[in-house]
Amino acid sequence: MTNNVYIGLAVSSHNDPVLGTVTLDSVNVTGGSGNNSPSISLTSPTNGASFTAPANITLNANASDSGGSVSKVDFYQGSVLLGTDTSSPYGLTWNNVSAGTYSLTAKATDNLGATSTSSSATITVSAAGNKPPAVTLTSPVNGATFAAPATISITASASDSDGTVSKVDFYSGSTLLGTDTASPYSFTWSNVKSGVYTFTAKATDNVGASTSSSAVTITVR
Repeated sequence: MTNNVYIGLAVSSHNDPVLGTVTLDSVNVTGGSGNNSPSISLTSPTNGASFTAPANITLNANASDSGGSVSKVDFYQGSVLLGTDTSSPYGLTWNNVSAGTYSLTAKATDNLGATSTSSSATITVSAAGNKPPAVTLTSPVNGATFAAPATISITASASDSDGTVSKVDFYSGSTLLGTDTASPYSFTWSNVKSGVYTFTAKATDNVGASTSSSAVTITVR
């Protein structure tokens, strides 16, 4: 940018021969170039990207400054500062992001304090559908026989792919025999009278989803 400044000196004419006439003139003063703001672009995530909660989202940005240096890059979700990086490559990881729609930007600041903000990227984090636990009755085997009064050890294996198993219930028909809250899951049924019994195991996960095993039928004689 050029700034023109005109300086004039005015002197009146006099009859005194010692004093002459001074002509007004202008002096053109050219100033130096102004500081250029840095340039910045948010490279990751891309606009419209989708994630599944709880999400870990990596934010990356490219930043440069033609007349100096980039001192920092701030990353924002809306008006909320997520974090700052002071050296290239500029980035951060936003962890455990819950379901929702978010607008992300990056803001670069140069060594003289000038700033620029990137175009925004809008992303969506969707809630994950909970998967129910898996459970298998491992003992007794289907068709097993026992002598009355019987002591029957009932065992099950249970797992949950996206959480934890909170309990396993053991049933004879619709009757709850007992519950185990820690692996290995088991229950011992004592003094069982003669009869035919159908056992199942029901696993419940940390958010309340449940699954029942295939049934096992045994005979006590």
